[in-house]
Amino acid sequence: MGIIIGSADSPGNILSGSGNTQIGNTIDDVHTVTGSLHMSGTMNIHKGTLFVTGTGKVGIGLTNPTSPLHVYGDISNAYATIIDNDNNSAGHGLKVTSDGTGTSTNLLDLEAASTTLFRFRADGRLGIGVTSPTVKLDVSGSIQATGDLYVDRIRRATDSGTTTKIKLDDELIKLYAGHSSENIFEVGEIGKGVDNNFWVSGSIGSKGTATRGTAVFGGDAVISGSLHVNGGNTFGGASAAAIILDSTTTSKIVWDSTDDGLSPDAAIYESGGSLYLSSSNDVRLYSNDDILLYPKDSLQVVEDENASGNFASFFAQPSDGAYYNVLDVGDTGVTINDDSSANYDFRVETNSNTHMLFVNGGTDSVGVNTSTPGSGLEVNSSFSVKVIPPKTSAYTITGDDFCVVGDCNSASITLTLPSATDAMTGRIYTIKRLDSGGSGGGNMLTISRNGKNIDGAAGDVLLANLDALVLQCIGAGPGWMRIGSFMAPL
Repeated sequence: MGIIIGSADSPGNILSGSGNTQIGNTIDDVHTVTGSLHMSGTMNIHKGTLFVTGTGKVGIGLTNPTSPLHVYGDISNAYATIIDNDNNSAGHGLKVTSDGTGTSTNLLDLEAASTTLFRFRADGRLGIGVTSPTVKLDVSGSIQATGDLYVDRIRRATDSGTTTKIKLDDELIKLYAGHSSENIFEVGEIGKGVDNNFWVSGSIGSKGTATRGTAVFGGDAVISGSLHVNGGNTFGGASAAAIILDSTTTSKIVWDSTDDGLSPDAAIYESGGSLYLSSSNDVRLYSNDDILLYPKDSLQVVEDENASGNFASFFAQPSDGAYYNVLDVGDTGVTINDDSSANYDFRVETNSNTHMLFVNGGTDSVGVNTSTPGSGLEVNSSFSVKVIPPKTSAYTITGDDFCVVGDCNSASITLTLPSATDAMTGRIYTIKRLDSGGSGGGNMLTISRNGKNIDGAAGDVLLANLDALVLQCIGAGPGWMRIGSFMAPL
């Protein structure tokens, strides 16, 4: 039988009073209230699971809320708060409103370890890694977009005012220098003349006018027609001329011993925007000093589709008429010291080591961090081999592995060797059992021979905890042999 305090005819007023009130013998007793419950002090439900202060603040998970709604939790792999709207047509999730519109009103802050990672202010500015955003989206760090990025102007964040560095205007691109309002570079501008869609205000190829005129070389030679030289342009503070080849087909500079209209002896020409140098014989470059190439992108040497063998070779000439082939690039790959000369070694330098990698052409030996290798391979430095994370389940060892660790703490596992072949003769694997919790004594680590022999026997190998084994392939027939092992003491 329940207890009613108040009028039984008016069950909506069950209990009314001031001060501290307890319903039930203990704080864990459960009571159902139908109607309103009016409290003039604080309300504490189930040990602070829900706590309402006398000042209108609600705490969930704590008894000292500092905001009108304060939710606290110390939980793992779960969210402190979930807003779930199951309406599938206009089910809104969260709305934050404020009468504040200035920079001092933060509508939403996301923090981690007391550091603000995401802040959205009432002035419409969003900061990611920035607590005081100065633009609509202010990001401290890199931005990656897999789709399109739409912008009209690009400028540096450190520039004052609204100085533009790059302007995108329909099909026109303009670049600006410093804080100047005059652009120094344009692509797609038709107002500079029919032949100036690519326009630079400076010392690189700018005529400065929309029409062409007579070209004069030194006042002696006058050329009109397909070769246009326009003077009056400023290059480095002086007035100079420009040479322009203009053709609707292919523009060429030709060298020919016979003007017969056939293939010339040599030519430089443009086709499809690319520049070509052709010759009926060799193309040779001579210089009393260095020959320097400055590609803005990659430097490529491409073999003709009808060629075969080597298409690039480098020769040393230690004396007049004596040539030694030091490098070949051909259909089968790259060959160093193709003449097999004992006088020509190969070495790779680093910042502080002149013989980081050294191949001695006279002794048929290779050295790492040494210029005098005494063996076929001498490593005068530390080196690392691949170690994969411990395996806790069955695993087939691959050609990329070297050191394989098995962890039988939870269960027995099998590590399967590759099927030995003649091609992998000499390959070495180091296999170690290391149980993570030390409680895998009843489990087994099996090294499967994969149909081949180990030390001449057709049997797999078992490893106890801390045991290690080093195996080397000795061919398809004999399979594998042990070249080292460690057995943990009992």
